[in-house]
Amino acid sequence: MALPQSAQHIANAQGDFAPQHQNNWMLEISGLPGDGKDLILLSLVSSALPTETSETIEIPYGNSVRKVAGKTTFESIPLVVNDFVDRDVRAALMAWRAQVYEPNTENVGRPSAYKKEGSLVLQASDGTLSRKCRLQGLWPSSLNGGTLDMSSAEPVQIELTLEYDKAIWDL
Repeated sequence: MALPQSAQHIANAQGDFAPQHQNNWMLEISGLPGDGKDLILLSLVSSALPTETSETIEIPYGNSVRKVAGKTTFESIPLVVNDFVDRDVRAALMAWRAQVYEPNTENVGRPSAYKKEGSLVLQASDGTLSRKCRLQGLWPSSLNGGTLDMSSAEPVQIELTLEYDKAIWDL
C-alpha cells in the first residue's frame, strides 16, 4: 500500500483523523476530603500521560541471547495546578499530602488512607469522544509549593509528583 502524499485525510469534512488537543483533558481524583476533587479539577495547568516500562531480561543460551519481559513499572506523573487566593486549592493538596506524611507528628500514613483512584480523561475539542486512563493507587510523593518573584505577576503554581500502581486505558 502506498502512503498518501497529501494530508487530505487529516481533520477532513467527514470527521476523520481529528487531533487530540493537549488542552482537552481533565484529572478526576476520587476519595479526597471535602471538595478537593473539584478544586484540583478547576485549577489544572498541566500534567503528562502515563509511561510504562517493562524490564528486559536477557537469557543466554549457546551462542545466542533471547530477550523477554520482566517487571513492569509506571513512571511518576507531574501535576501542576494554579493556586487561587479565594479557593482552598493549596489546602486540598496539603491535606492529601498529609495523609502520606504528617509533618507535625512525622508519621507516615497507611496506603489505605492516601492511595486514591484517579482518571485522566481525554476529550475531543467539542467535549465528545472521551477516552479514559484509570490510575490505580494514585498518591502524591512530593509537593512543591511554587515560586515567588517580586518582578513577576504570573500566578503561583503548585507542583506535585504523582505515583500510581497501575494505569489502565479505557479506549
